[in-house]
Amino acid sequence: MRIPIFSGMQNNTQYVRSRVTYDNAKLDLENAEIQVKADVLNAYQNYQDAATNYKATSAQEDAAELSFNLESERYTLGVSDLVAYTQANQRYIQAKGDLAQATYTLLFQDILLQYSTGTLKLEDIP
Repeated sequence: MRIPIFSGMQNNTQYVRSRVTYDNAKLDLENAEIQVKADVLNAYQNYQDAATNYKATSAQEDAAELSFNLESERYTLGVSDLVAYTQANQRYIQAKGDLAQATYTLLFQDILLQYSTGTLKLEDIP
């Protein structure tokens, strides 16, 4: 015959341990929810930044192309020198490279946002 009073308070100790384990599990769940929310918000902000950068870079590329075309026309007419033409060409090439980089950054941030929200599909990855 066993009397619970004389079991060395094992039932009470087990109850307290179970309660602490339960409370820890609740805190872990809460921490995971906060982490997921932070990851999604961070991915969204990075996507917004990449979209803004893409728009700005696209405008810069358009301006560099216009500048190059004008400088090319001036060089053809003999009004401008080779140095100005070369510099305009260099700015245009740099702007095209920046636009390509901004395009891929935007694409990558879009994939990261889809991954963070759990909506990424295999066919969405180029």
